[in-house]
Amino acid sequence: MGVEISMGEIAKYAGVERAAVSNWRRRHKDFPLPVVDDARRPLFDSDQIAQWLDRRWLPQKEQEPGDPVTYGERFREGLRLRSITALRQAMPGDELIIRGLALAAASSLLERVPGRGAYQQIRCIRPDLSDLFKPYLAEADAESSPLGRVLADMLGEMRPADVAERLIEQADRVDAAFRSTVTPGPICDLIVKLCASHSWHTVYDPAAGIGSLLLKAVSPRSHRHMRVTAADSDGHALRTLQLRFLSHGLDVDLLQGNAFNGRSEIKADLVVADPPFVPVEHADQPYGPFDWVRLAHRHLTTGGMACIVVPAWSLQRTGLQERSARTRAEMAQAGLIRAVIQLPPRSNSFRVGAALALVVLDQAEGSNRTIVLAEAERLGRHWAERIAAFLDERPEEIPDGFGLVDAEGCDDRVSLLPSATRTQNIERTADALLDAQRMLARCFPDDEPLLHTPLLSALDKRQAGKLGDYVRSGRLTVLAGYRIPAELVREGGITVVGREELRSEIPIGQRGLDVLDLGKFKAVRQTQPGDVIALSVDPVRAFVDAEGGKVVMAPAQVLRIVRDPGRPARQDGIAPQDPDWMTPHILAALLNATGDSSRTNGGLVRRVNLREVEVPTLEPHEVASLDRVLRSVAERGADLRRKLTALEEFEAALVAGIVDGVIRPAGKLDYDR
Repeated sequence: MGVEISMGEIAKYAGVERAAVSNWRRRHKDFPLPVVDDARRPLFDSDQIAQWLDRRWLPQKEQEPGDPVTYGERFREGLRLRSITALRQAMPGDELIIRGLALAAASSLLERVPGRGAYQQIRCIRPDLSDLFKPYLAEADAESSPLGRVLADMLGEMRPADVAERLIEQADRVDAAFRSTVTPGPICDLIVKLCASHSWHTVYDPAAGIGSLLLKAVSPRSHRHMRVTAADSDGHALRTLQLRFLSHGLDVDLLQGNAFNGRSEIKADLVVADPPFVPVEHADQPYGPFDWVRLAHRHLTTGGMACIVVPAWSLQRTGLQERSARTRAEMAQAGLIRAVIQLPPRSNSFRVGAALALVVLDQAEGSNRTIVLAEAERLGRHWAERIAAFLDERPEEIPDGFGLVDAEGCDDRVSLLPSATRTQNIERTADALLDAQRMLARCFPDDEPLLHTPLLSALDKRQAGKLGDYVRSGRLTVLAGYRIPAELVREGGITVVGREELRSEIPIGQRGLDVLDLGKFKAVRQTQPGDVIALSVDPVRAFVDAEGGKVVMAPAQVLRIVRDPGRPARQDGIAPQDPDWMTPHILAALLNATGDSSRTNGGLVRRVNLREVEVPTLEPHEVASLDRVLRSVAERGADLRRKLTALEEFEAALVAGIVDGVIRPAGKLDYDR
């Protein structure tokens, strides 16, 4: 008889939802009966459950090489891993993992389950590894500890490499310190696909950690012809990496210390790196993201390739005072950057919401006149395959989610974050504009002013500025929304605008604040005509408050273009603004067009720092022309919405009258004429 387990544990170890276990029990008469028949929490014999699950095959899509093929195999594996995680009470998680890896590595070297005298045998066949194994195998034989007994069972049924990877997967459950340094699988898989069409003789990782990225980049089939080097400042991490590689039957050269000190003699065909994550708040610290990018390039051989994981903020911060911006511009203009790939949100489960990107380099200077930009989130489920195929083939037609930028024009003022770049796919954007104009002509055939409004002329290089720069120069003010208790918000009174209004969940004007309640908040100020009210949550939502007099609730904010006292007031009541750089309608439209280009925090809610949002720099005549177009569109849109509302209200009243028997349809309505 095995151990007693609950339905929740069955689901956990079989890798299914608890509802699936309930369905198995209800639909299959041969499902094992509980050994403890408690209505609230029945308990089952784990051996009986495993035997029953042996008859159930895993779906083909869930099977990977080396993985279980039945739910029974997966269930037994889960039970064994539970036994391992239970041992964390006796030793720290990192110690538990590295001892398990030592047993898996010994099994790979000895080609059998390590037993009595395993350490002495390793000393004989690999004396160079005696110091590595001594702390973990010399104190006692492998079978004398609880961990050894559990691992012996696993190694009797699984390959040492599979056992090693299962141990690494338990890092979170045993609270191992290295769990935050593990490169996520999807990022590793992308790099493998990018390198699949090349043959490498030397591979180097200057920030190897426990080797998650390096191991994926090294193919066991070609390893015998390949030299692999791993560097890290953490000796414990390097020992973990070496034992992990040995479990896979691979050897690796180790270098401990600061990767930036010397080592210029190391050259590699492929350099991969997932350096320690640097939040934007520590952007000025030594060894920033693009310092690692430059370091990777220095270690490349002629014709080599490098892939480096960087935080997204390092691709969009601009200005000469930014070290990352300067280095990024120098490398881009030198033609060293082949591609920038913006990775999907939540790529790193340990740093939930942290925006990451992958920079791909070529060694040959001047080899990349254009830089490929790819936004994984827009490429669907098979984004990694699509990116690898695009880089290999470089088709003439650029699909959605990809873009090209001129390397020579990438100075320190230009962002390389794909979602922040507005100059992608110019031809497709122009085609879409022409299609929209044709549709507009069909819908408004008699609207001469709208159809013949002059549009802006295209520029080869459109400069952009951050809203924060305009704030610092005094041309824009950003005002935070107010935190008003929900119980004070009601129908009528002074109009309030918050998250719900900006998301169109509630019509503007439905919620209000009593004048007497407003007096309780001394600091609350109402909006002015022409203020732009924005919600800085991806995607950004903004609109122009033409009337003013509203109270804005957090997290919404107010952006106010600072008036020029020397300009006369406008006839429409909106306070005079400086039209030389921006108007409210243009600002609101540009904010609404902003994707997640300025996401800088790591929260589950993807917030946008409005001060980091880049807007194109327009000439005064362009501002005037675009403002006329947008105001005309807004006026006609408001008129159409009023007409649509009138039609909907008429339809509702007509149908209600018929249902209630108040009216009946005439034989022939006037509308039929």
